[in-house]
Amino acid sequence: MSEPRTRDDAFVTDDGGRRFAADGALLIVANGLAGLLFLGVHVVLGRTMDGVDYAALVSLIGLLNVLSVGSNALQVAMARVTADPEADSSTGPRLSRRVLRRAATWAPAALALWLAASWALEGPLAAPSLLALWLLGVVAVLQLMTPLLQGMLQGHRLFGWMAAAALGGAAARLGFAALIAAGGGRVASVLFAFVAGALVTLGISTLPLHSRLPDSSPGHAGLRDLDVRRVGRYTLSVAGGQLLLFTLMNADLILAQRLLDGDALAAYGKAAMLARALIFLPLPVVLAMFPRAVVSARLRVLGAPLLFVAAVAVGSAALISVDPALPLRWIYGPQLEAAAAGLARTYVWAAIPLVLLEVLIPYLWARDRPITVFIIAAPALGLLATLLQLTGQPEAMVRALGVAGALTFFLLLFAWRVGERRDRG
Repeated sequence: MSEPRTRDDAFVTDDGGRRFAADGALLIVANGLAGLLFLGVHVVLGRTMDGVDYAALVSLIGLLNVLSVGSNALQVAMARVTADPEADSSTGPRLSRRVLRRAATWAPAALALWLAASWALEGPLAAPSLLALWLLGVVAVLQLMTPLLQGMLQGHRLFGWMAAAALGGAAARLGFAALIAAGGGRVASVLFAFVAGALVTLGISTLPLHSRLPDSSPGHAGLRDLDVRRVGRYTLSVAGGQLLLFTLMNADLILAQRLLDGDALAAYGKAAMLARALIFLPLPVVLAMFPRAVVSARLRVLGAPLLFVAAVAVGSAALISVDPALPLRWIYGPQLEAAAAGLARTYVWAAIPLVLLEVLIPYLWARDRPITVFIIAAPALGLLATLLQLTGQPEAMVRALGVAGALTFFLLLFAWRVGERRDRG
């Protein structure tokens, strides 16, 4: 008689291939459409806004990515808790309700702190206005709530609802951006579109979870403090790793306002947004991979997504680099800075290591290796130091980003393999 199958075996054989392909296909289509809607925002804004204003908006979007570190860590933590085969079935939902309540309590205080800090940050960040920084804080606070729900959807593999939330938010953002741009809005006004998109995403994410968030009143057995502390430590570790990752990935955008000006700044912003479209490629694959990686240590769980994403990224970079002026003119119109095309040709190749990191790092988090990700600190600090020496040198800034990304990827890959051998030995 054959041996009983483990949960890992059942997941990988019965569910792994067919379900992963179906989930991945759904998320690829949905994220592709959401990406087109996001690109539509930049088509509208790039054609209607002044070049320097548009570059300032791009810089603020980079800053928003850094401000979103905590919320992204919460999504990773909630997805892992929900998907964990060894966890009590009520732990994820009840922890979610508890964290949502605490987040709702602390959100106003966090926003007030950001509003106060904006007065001091306006100068160093070369922000276009205080209102723009304030609205950025509103979006960041909204993004503190949504990933908790998105993490539960991901852990339960409710990918259809995740797709609906992404598409709904992207459509709202594009619609409001078009209306604001038509009215001649500038940077601060355009950020209202990002607030609207975040609100729609939050609303849709809540719809399928009402029945999955049981009451956590004192009449119910509470979560064990040990469980809460364990999840809290994991969340903080992931947040630290994401802060380092987003610093590495967005350092050039955040510093662009300080290092470049005029036409060079406008060209850099447009080239960066075109090339960074590649960074969205792994997202649907990673969303489908993550809960699978939580319960399976098989190499193919990482290998297949990594090879697929690498092939698509290299192919996309090759196509763009043949004639980068073509997509740039399609997005931003015929009045294009000549320097933008040359920068884009270099940038698409520099972005490929960042794309691969977007696959490898979530895998490490899924396998409960968040501390390994802290290796990013050395190349991230090195990149920041290098960029500060490259005032007025946009090509050198792009090359520095590519080198730092490649070095980080191989360091993490090596550290992961060493850790795997140590665990087996």
